[in-house]
Amino acid sequence: MDDHNTALIPVAGSSRRMKTNTPKQFLTIGDEMVIEKTLNVFDGIKEIQDIILVIREEDEGIYQKLLKKYKKEITLIHGGDSREESTYNGIKALKKECNYVICHDGARPFVKEEIIKKTLMAAKINGAAICGVPVKDTIKYADKNKFVEYTPERSRLYQIQTPQVFQKDLLLKAYEQVFNEEIHVTDDSSLLEIIGVKVKIIMGDYSNIKITTKEDLLFGEIIMGGKNADRNWY
Repeated sequence: MDDHNTALIPVAGSSRRMKTNTPKQFLTIGDEMVIEKTLNVFDGIKEIQDIILVIREEDEGIYQKLLKKYKKEITLIHGGDSREESTYNGIKALKKECNYVICHDGARPFVKEEIIKKTLMAAKINGAAICGVPVKDTIKYADKNKFVEYTPERSRLYQIQTPQVFQKDLLLKAYEQVFNEEIHVTDDSSLLEIIGVKVKIIMGDYSNIKITTKEDLLFGEIIMGGKNADRNWY
């Protein structure tokens, strides 16, 4: 029997760093909104059976209209007060038959189908897999007073992206063990690391950017070939 794979896509953040009145997932790059581009990729992957979209409650009307264009079953779940709580709400909505969870930032619209499939395959072998790219710059670790403590070896440093794929039982175990301890992390794989699970890194893509600031919208237009690259979001 084939595995049941669910994409879990959180888009319940406040978009504070974007500094616009419109949440970043509804901003347009080219002719589509950021979240539309993200959903387009996952909707076209046959290895994914369904999608859970974790949203802000006040945005539900927008999504109800938007989802009519997609073929896959997409479930809307309301997010919580934190990233961890929002993701946990999505995890609790997974179907019983789900085996693997593909966690992806809704604001990463340029993820490639090939990377999603490779990360999913690695998770089926290792239990947990994430994608990332080698860092290009030298990284310094500083103390609280901004003095350099040491310089880590760059060849072993990766800038982590999404998707991040996990065996459902491992991800659920991580959240159940850590959720009530008020541990705040910036990605789901960190929770698995905390409970002792080894996470495999798969080569990502430098174009798989997360739309976080206005500058990222400009980068996005360049990735698409320059159309509207001179648009004024400021």
